[in-house]
Amino acid sequence: MGPSFDVDLAQPERLRRALPETCIFPQVAMSAIIQPSATGKQRMVDLRRISQKRVDFAVYDKGLTLLAIIELDDRTHDAARDAVRDAYLTSAGIRTIRFESKAKPDEQRIRATLFPAETVSSSTTGSSLFAGV
Repeated sequence: MGPSFDVDLAQPERLRRALPETCIFPQVAMSAIIQPSATGKQRMVDLRRISQKRVDFAVYDKGLTLLAIIELDDRTHDAARDAVRDAYLTSAGIRTIRFESKAKPDEQRIRATLFPAETVSSSTTGSSLFAGV
């Protein structure tokens, strides 16, 4: 779900200031980020699951490698639907970072969340529903 009218309009600029070494794209179609890994009819079913979905912000490094998705959650966000969306992205090896839009995270918190001091390796097990594009 994209940002609603409650989202602070200064947030994109705050993201850019916090992450100057990145490229930040707002309102990116989920189908531009992930693709179903299934074939045949299941591929079409999976594609329909994501075809109308957008992420609030896609954060890339300067080489255009996707670093993370940033979602700004407001009162219109539904935790159950968000969990499903996050699972699609996680299955493709993509990290989702969620901030409460009302909390208006500052630049330091944004940066610390995207680039934590310690390196955390994440591995997924099982079969993936989606693959990164």
